[in-house]
Amino acid sequence: MSELVNDLRAVVDACRGIMGELGFREHSVTLRKTSWTGGRTGDGDKIIEDFPLYVGTAQNPKVRFPNQKDLALGLMSKGTITIGPLTPQFTMPDGITTSGIVRDLVAMAALERSDNMHLLVTGPQCPRGVLYRIENVNVDRPLRIVITAVSVTGN
Repeated sequence: MSELVNDLRAVVDACRGIMGELGFREHSVTLRKTSWTGGRTGDGDKIIEDFPLYVGTAQNPKVRFPNQKDLALGLMSKGTITIGPLTPQFTMPDGITTSGIVRDLVAMAALERSDNMHLLVTGPQCPRGVLYRIENVNVDRPLRIVITAVSVTGN
């Protein structure tokens, strides 16, 4: 990755965290990977790994729920959310520490046959937490990742 892109990602990520620092990002998002020790889903012991998704200095990302206009015009369907923009992984100015989101993780590139990947969203619109199935991950831009997800559990 070029040094310019890396530096831009660090700046963009810091800017994305400002809204969270001000308290405007009330929904936490956790990438939940569920694996089974057997060869298929449901076989053997259940193993849950959680990966919180953050922007900036460990701030919650933007979570967008559909409004009436989105529903009426068919831009989003009920139960669908978008998460992001998130910043792709980059190296911090110290040259050692990395930050941002690993693209392969959210693109589900490393899943085995017995693995499931969901998003757990918790906040004012889903106080007990709602699981979402990842429908689309837009990773084609160098400075942002956007996830579209559909609810698999009710509010």
